[in-house]
Amino acid sequence: MKKITLSAAILAMTMMGCSDMGVDNSVASTNEVKQEQSHNSLAKSVNYNWASVFNRLQNMQPTNPNGDGYQYFAFPEAGIGIMFQTRDDLDWDGWEAQGELYVADKPYNPNTIYVAAGLFSDCSFDAPYYTTANCRGWKLVGEAEGKNVSGVLAVSPRNPRGQKLSKDKWYMEVGAVSAFVGVWNEGSPYETVENGATYHGGMFEDHGDQKARAIYRTYIWPKVRDKMLY
Repeated sequence: MKKITLSAAILAMTMMGCSDMGVDNSVASTNEVKQEQSHNSLAKSVNYNWASVFNRLQNMQPTNPNGDGYQYFAFPEAGIGIMFQTRDDLDWDGWEAQGELYVADKPYNPNTIYVAAGLFSDCSFDAPYYTTANCRGWKLVGEAEGKNVSGVLAVSPRNPRGQKLSKDKWYMEVGAVSAFVGVWNEGSPYETVENGATYHGGMFEDHGDQKARAIYRTYIWPKVRDKMLY
């Protein structure tokens, strides 16, 4: 993935992490997936109106998922539709986070898909502002990248001993956050970059949007930034 050509998406995702106004802060169910999405197609050749982009991101509203748990991200101006899901998956050997994307509507496969998915536990937040998170337990982020494919799955890594987070961990202390970037016509004057983020888990039953944004800023954004810009 060309790092320089993704600067538009990265700035948009930075703004995503920096805007808390105008977001519904209602209580979230553990079976809900909330979304933070930008309905914008950013072409490399365009002189961006960043104020307009910022306002769109600032007014994002969380929505309920489809019955299968996937959130649909529609980018109609580019003829692109993306299905994306964040899971905090509990199996016999413990907890892990999964961020799964597949392109439902497209003119053709994207040149590059990048997904980052993190599992977090025992987190505290600087309420009432929720600008940063301090996760004293699990804070491992996995990454996955695909070239000219229609789907990518990112899974949070195990610890250095090869273990997942214990299956006995209380679900209210566990949550997952993941984000994606997709690039079409990479490097051309018609380059299109789309991105979004979702979250899931018992940790987010109270002030979910604010907590997810704080975790995104603290742990997910640095991964995306380092991947794309450096």
